[in-house]
Amino acid sequence: MQIIKILSVPREKQQIVIYRTATGNFSFAKRWWVDEIGAYGELGPACGIYDTPVAAEKEARSRIEGLETFEESDSIH
Repeated sequence: MQIIKILSVPREKQQIVIYRTATGNFSFAKRWWVDEIGAYGELGPACGIYDTPVAAEKEARSRIEGLETFEESDSIH
């Protein structure tokens, strides 16, 4: 898995991770901040399969309100 971009929902201590799958497609998954460990936990299940990271991000933004760009990989530019 290669992380392409991380979007955040600060008010909910949640991140959306857009990544390239082992098959070369793209997906996104949620992860939440865990106070007990002081870090984000493991990724949840994949939320769909997409041909491009742009399509995955568009779908994530349509499903989840308040997304902000947190971090973007240089490898996709």
